[in-house]
Amino acid sequence: MTVYDISDTHVEKHFVSTMYACYADIIFIVLPFLLTGLLRAWNGEGFNILKYPDISIATAILAGMSLGKLILALVSNKNLTRYKVRFVFFIALILFFIIGPTLIFIISTIDGKNIPEAAIFLQPILLLATIILYSISFNITYFMTTVMSKTPKTDKYI
Repeated sequence: MTVYDISDTHVEKHFVSTMYACYADIIFIVLPFLLTGLLRAWNGEGFNILKYPDISIATAILAGMSLGKLILALVSNKNLTRYKVRFVFFIALILFFIIGPTLIFIISTIDGKNIPEAAIFLQPILLLATIILYSISFNITYFMTTVMSKTPKTDKYI
């Protein structure tokens, strides 16, 4: 486990600036869909808001941005090839558990098929999971370079 020195203002400024940038990205993506949902709720649609693919579209966009951040971190820093397996694991996790169900929900909703009630409540859960994964993906380069600088150098891949 990595211990960060809170008294180090460089580390604190980095975390604050990346936190603001990460949440600005999330708000920029989610806000239009939130406003659409509020308009539908205002029109009296209630829980029928969850039957529309809006939340799934926001989830797919954020998951794609997470993939982009992970791939960019892996490609831009050659020293991170040591952690290639971990990056591939997170990429596979996002593809299999987030993008797959999200795309299935979008397609089935647009197709007009009856959607099971349990699947409707998975949309917000997938969105929250994607926001968490995006927050992790946003800082992955900094975390991995910090961890890498504190671990002994070896030629073996982890």
